[in-house]
Order: sequence, then structure tokens, then C-alpha cells
Amino acid sequence: MSLEQALAQIKKEFGENAVFWGSNKDRLKIEWIPTGVLDIDLATCPSSGTGGIPRGKLIEIFGPEGSGKTALALSIMGQAQKMGIKCAFFDAENSYNPTFAELFGVNTDDLIMSQESTGELVLDVIEAFVGTGEVGLIVLDSVAALSAEAILTSSMQDQQMAIDARMWSKAMKKLKAALGKHNCSLILINQLREKVGQLYGNPEVTPGGRAIKFFADMRIEVKKRDVFTKGSGDMLITYGHQIRARVIKNKVGTAGKQGFVDLYYDAGFDLKKDIIEVGEKTNVIQKSGGWRTYVPLGVAEDDATRIIKANGIDKFMDAIYSLENPELMLQEIRERIINRRTEPLYYAN
Repeated sequence: MSLEQALAQIKKEFGENAVFWGSNKDRLKIEWIPTGVLDIDLATCPSSGTGGIPRGKLIEIFGPEGSGKTALALSIMGQAQKMGIKCAFFDAENSYNPTFAELFGVNTDDLIMSQESTGELVLDVIEAFVGTGEVGLIVLDSVAALSAEAILTSSMQDQQMAIDARMWSKAMKKLKAALGKHNCSLILINQLREKVGQLYGNPEVTPGGRAIKFFADMRIEVKKRDVFTKGSGDMLITYGHQIRARVIKNKVGTAGKQGFVDLYYDAGFDLKKDIIEVGEKTNVIQKSGGWRTYVPLGVAEDDATRIIKANGIDKFMDAIYSLENPELMLQEIRERIINRRTEPLYYAN
């Protein structure tokens, strides 16, 4: 039997999609859902592509408490909804706040919700959603809060070994192929624990066993950096912090990169600062001291009437928003940063 005959027989017996040639680039092309934060998008993407999280893949976002894991997942969900993708949010921790979610662009009315915490039930529902082919993004918050039914129905004195790990190992085997087949992304938010008695190396581990680490296409570690406060003593108030998102594992890009963004608890991410700082990193926006200059595509560098120039971030953004179509200008800056476009796309007078 020749190779062509074998291929024909396999396709006839198992379907047209059982095997295919690597020249089928359209099938192998990776689509992306932006995170909403340019600096993190650049950290996740390879040498080309928009970055964000890949569609049809498994992503784990983990880190210490209060670091901004859920905020990042909500931001991704908000971007997915803007693309017309149907989203589902499994709130196993029972901590979902629709007002907080709206800060990150989430349309809470068009969101499938669940607050079940029984592991087998939730994972079966996730499998059903994936199988419909109509849900494009599922977020589970969190792996640590999801427990096997045997744990939830037993007394506090009973001790079970590795039940959750076995549950997740089975779930990964069932879900991984289905996610790719139906082009659905699954974000697993996870917490941190510490190994007891470890003297050397990093003692931090994530709950749920090791299967999630192996099956994940991308693992993002979120940590809190600078904390923003005002007042002093008993009147000290914390109103935000800076997030560092580091790509620990990346099967669809380069691992080891990191992105930063400021999170304000009553306003969400500081996207103005994000686009300006990333523009400066990529030389799309020139910085000299406190002055920032942007030369729109198709505009001569000596055309002072159409060049955007201002001293300070706030004044620079005010100059952009004084244009007739500021959103088009911001879109041009984003596309130049992400797609490295050179041809004129937009200009707002």
C-alpha cells in the first residue's frame, strides 16, 4: 500500500481531518485574543502576530493572592467579547463582582456564569461548552477552589491523597484536544502553595497536580510590584499596584518575557500609560526628557501642525484626544506597535 492510498484509507475511515499536510497553513495558523495590555501582548507573542492568548489553547495564570490574576483574566474576557467571542466564567471562589468586571470592558449581561465548586460537575460543564463550538473563551477562577466531590462530601477528618490531582489529570486528557478542535481557549487561574521542608530552590507550587503544567500551552506568572498608597499611619490607603506578568512557559512564542501595567482598584488598568510606555520602548513614540513626540504615518517630520508633541503623559494624551478622531490615532499607534505596520492607515486631523 502506497502512502497516498494509506492517507485516503485513513481519511475515509476516520474523517478528513484525521491527518493533513503541513502545507495547510490556514489550519495551523494561530489566532490571538489580546489581553488589553500592550506590554503583556508583546511579552506573549513570537516575532510576528498580535500577541495575547492563543485561541484553542490552554492557559494557566497563577500567582500570589491579590496580585491581579483575575483582573488580567477579566481584561482578556473583555477583549474577547469585543471580537464577538462568547465567554463563560466559572467563579468557584464565589468572589465575582460585576462592577469590578465592567472596569475591564466585560459585558456582564452577555456572560455565561457559574458558581459551582464541585470539580467533576464544573469540568463536565466546561467539556459540554467546549463541545458546542459556540463558546470561544472559558475562565475558571480558580483551580485551587475546585474540589473533587469525594472531598466535599466527606467529613473534615477524612484524608484523601491526590484526588484533585487525579481529577485534573483526567480532565486535561479530555479537554486538551477538544479545545483545539473547537477553537476554544481555557484560562485556568491558580493559586500558590509551598512545599514543606524544602531548603533549596523555589518552594512555591501550584495546586491541581502536575498535569496542568505539562498540558498548558502558556503559563503566566502574575506578581505584585510597586504598591500605590496615599496618607500615612492609620489613614494609609492602598489604591493600586503595579502588575508584573511573566511568561513562564510558551509553546506558541518565546518564554521568559515579561510585561508591566498599573492596576487601580477603582478604575482598572492604566491603559494610557501602557500605550505610551510601550510606544517609547518600540520607538513608535520618541521621548526626550519629559517631551513625547509621535509622527503619524504619512506625515513629514517637519510638519509641526500634524505632529503630536507634548510635555508629560497627561498632556500628550490630551493632545491625542483633541483630534477629531482620537480613537483612530490610538488604533494606528497600537497597530504600529503590534504589527509593525509601515504603510499609512489612519490619520485624524
